[in-house]
Amino acid sequence: MIAEFDIDTQAMQSAFRHAPQIDASIIQQTACESGRLDVVVNVSRAAFDDFERGLDADGTIEDWVRFSDSDDCRRYRLTLTEQGRELVTYPCWSESGAVFLDGNRRRDSWRFRIQFPDEDSLQRYVAYCEDRTIDFSPIRLSRTDSSNATERFGLTPVQAQTLVTASERGFFSIPRECTLEELADEWDISHQALSERLRRGMSSLIESTLR
Repeated sequence: MIAEFDIDTQAMQSAFRHAPQIDASIIQQTACESGRLDVVVNVSRAAFDDFERGLDADGTIEDWVRFSDSDDCRRYRLTLTEQGRELVTYPCWSESGAVFLDGNRRRDSWRFRIQFPDEDSLQRYVAYCEDRTIDFSPIRLSRTDSSNATERFGLTPVQAQTLVTASERGFFSIPRECTLEELADEWDISHQALSERLRRGMSSLIESTLR
């Protein structure tokens, strides 16, 4: 099942309060055997200098690295302190085998979408948040079935594989990590044909999920 919910955690909160108009999305969360936990975020529409001063002052962030330096969007890797690790829910959902789909900053909280393997793992996640006084506000819960994704969403197998490949190569990332021409070369088709295939695939996804 896929749960969409708002979650309010003190982790990284001071940094984001330094730039209140910020748009941010979580790209990746990585834990190491040493206990280190890194969170990679994309940040846009921000006073980047204010945000970086907030990173320096945030007690839940041990270290940070800026990966990109454009005027519109920047990518950061944030290494959490022990305190910060206690305030995030990564240990719970990752241990249950859940899949983190996306996380976007909304005002003073995050909106997450996580796919849980079953209802019990979702309930454990909710209990985990309650135990740590992390505010959890459910938005939407949808159940998935065992049918093939191409059947559920009206995609052809080629459209599904193309969308997956484009996502893996960073075509939908901000900033974009792969061009349409590079993807077309990989599929050995023209960039116009690839563009049409992507548009048809995304149109099918929208029709089956949002309408």
